[in-house]
Amino acid sequence: MPDTPFVIVERARWRAAQVRFGNAPALLQDGPKWVCQIVPSEAQKDVGEISSTRVEAAFGTLKPANVCLTNCVEYEGSWLAASPYDESGRCRAYAHLGVDRTLEMVGMPGVGPWLDERDTWWPGAYELPLLEQLPTIVAPLLGLDDKTRSAHLLMSLTAIDGTALVTESDDGIERPFRIPAGVDTIHFAPVRIGGPAVLWRTALITAFDRIRQLVGLKSTRPFYL
Repeated sequence: MPDTPFVIVERARWRAAQVRFGNAPALLQDGPKWVCQIVPSEAQKDVGEISSTRVEAAFGTLKPANVCLTNCVEYEGSWLAASPYDESGRCRAYAHLGVDRTLEMVGMPGVGPWLDERDTWWPGAYELPLLEQLPTIVAPLLGLDDKTRSAHLLMSLTAIDGTALVTESDDGIERPFRIPAGVDTIHFAPVRIGGPAVLWRTALITAFDRIRQLVGLKSTRPFYL
């Protein structure tokens, strides 16, 4: 969006790169990662405290990329919840609420074979949970249900080189589309959120279209909405 400060956009892209290379509050497994940052407007970052009870309740119901989170804990003055860890101490998703009220959510869509593609994933794994949980869980947590408050939402997909997304083709057939060779990370257009969801939902869905445009689809709107 034109009104998104340049520094917020650059920081979100820097964070996506950091997550890609393992610099995250929770160790992640290998595979494609959806990275989402929600950054409150500067004037709203210091408006009141968010209680631990409120954070724990919100994190207990969040599902980044449709992955359930557990074990909400204090983390260096902030809050962190992650999905269950495997034997190597790695997880598939986490949510981190920083001291500046920036909410970072990272989730890994499930990857598996589909037709002649080995590593496929479904964009709906992050799109649907975000559409469902943004107005009901995230907005109340950050106070964005108040029409006077707003935030910038920025998303990236990273570690997607060599994979294929499963979506509906222009002729209405669901099948895998390979990510162009050499493309490891893409960034979605920022979306300003806050107040009634009807005001920003369309902008968010339009931002989702970026991944379908990448593989050359003309009918980019998610077919399951």
